[in-house]
Amino acid sequence: MKLEDITVKIRPRDAWEAIDLGFKFTQQNWRVIYFPWAIFLTAVVIIVTIGLQRWPLFSLFVIWWLKPVYDRVLLSICSRTLFNDKPGTEDTLRSIPENLRSQLFSGLTYHRFSFSRSFYLPVTLLEKLKGTERKNRCNILSLRTSGHAVWLTVTCMIFEQIMSITLIGFIYMMIPESHQADLMGMLFNDDYTFQQSLVINLLYGIGILVIEPFYVAGGFMLYINRRTILEGWDIELSFRNLSNRLSKLIKGPTTTLLLLLALSPLLLTQPAAAEVDDEYPEEPIAQSLRPVTDSSTVVEEIFAREEMGKKETRKGLEYIGDNVDTDADGFDFSGIGELIVYLAQTFKILLVLVILILIAMAILHRDKWLHLLGIGDLPKKDEAVIESLFGMDLRPDSLPDDIASSARQLAENNDLRGALSLLYRGVLSILVNHDKLAISSAHTENEILALADSEIKNTRKSYLGQLTNEWIRTAYSQSISTQDLVLSLCDQWPQFTVQQ
Repeated sequence: MKLEDITVKIRPRDAWEAIDLGFKFTQQNWRVIYFPWAIFLTAVVIIVTIGLQRWPLFSLFVIWWLKPVYDRVLLSICSRTLFNDKPGTEDTLRSIPENLRSQLFSGLTYHRFSFSRSFYLPVTLLEKLKGTERKNRCNILSLRTSGHAVWLTVTCMIFEQIMSITLIGFIYMMIPESHQADLMGMLFNDDYTFQQSLVINLLYGIGILVIEPFYVAGGFMLYINRRTILEGWDIELSFRNLSNRLSKLIKGPTTTLLLLLALSPLLLTQPAAAEVDDEYPEEPIAQSLRPVTDSSTVVEEIFAREEMGKKETRKGLEYIGDNVDTDADGFDFSGIGELIVYLAQTFKILLVLVILILIAMAILHRDKWLHLLGIGDLPKKDEAVIESLFGMDLRPDSLPDDIASSARQLAENNDLRGALSLLYRGVLSILVNHDKLAISSAHTENEILALADSEIKNTRKSYLGQLTNEWIRTAYSQSISTQDLVLSLCDQWPQFTVQQ
């Protein structure tokens, strides 16, 4: 890392200005950052979705959990670009395994929930510090800056969610009204298919794709600004630039000759004796002269003294009495203390009341949660048998003796909706009257399917799922099933009734 190669102007900045500099840095170098970043993130989202296609919600959680991995890749790009070493897309992708070796386990575990993650990441990835050294370094850097890093994380997290929700809303507005219900059912259905899971993960991934580079660059510039203040990078750069200018100036032969002529009177003068100070005649300037090579040791010894480098900050409350001088036209603050005490007492009483209400509710509804701990029995099912659901009469005597034959006859007469309605009505009647499934009028078709999942066997479960999906598509999406499919459901009807 060479300070002369840095591509931004180094000077002490306010923390918010440093974050803004990181955002501007991302905008100016978007091609270097976003091309390899998009390739890497898309590959991760697809691999996670395929690998966890049986657990779609867990795959979405894994994509969010892997953010420390994304941050390491982005920080590598930003750090090299900042010091005028812009990596290509292929170079960035090749360096990913090396960047992931630096304390990735801690980044994905006990450092994962740090709200200053982007601010502390350069200490881990660039300075290679671990354990106590890393902790001490982060404590020094975080003085007067940790709050800004936390707000940077919160703000970027909010914008990331807004980005994903906005994409869903944009797609919703672009499709015809007749298919909007299908889109909402696809996105917010509990029974996700692989295609639905892939779409949802990609929509969330786009939010990460856009916002995460700004988050990492903002935290990185906070880190650079803090080091500039602590280590005087701006002063060091000024001296280096001055040294380079002088070295170029002295290289010329004419300049060297003029410099020697200007210094020649100094070479001919006689050394003058220093005046003796009568007030401190025995005080030596130095007891012994030490070589120049011991300069660093001498500096360390000086700074190790108690009076050097010691900084102590004390905070506390001090009672100054009741006689507070107030201006005639000013506001009297003498009653604020009593108001604070009153509010504290009120909050305490409300808190106690809330705790007592929660305890009472837990006791009253203990049957609903004690079985989760293995204590007590499961809540009893409602013994009342429902007779009508979705406008359908579920009483057995209201149904034909041979439901499959009646439904087949309706399907052959092109009344596919009536055939599906009869089959679904027969299924609900069997679940309510024979299987004693606790179905209420508030349940939806998908909730009934989830409720029956643990009560019926696999063969009946498969038929119920297929019939429910076809009924929902026909009843709510106005998309009529094919005649062959309805006839197939009529032929499979014994699979649901044979095990009664």
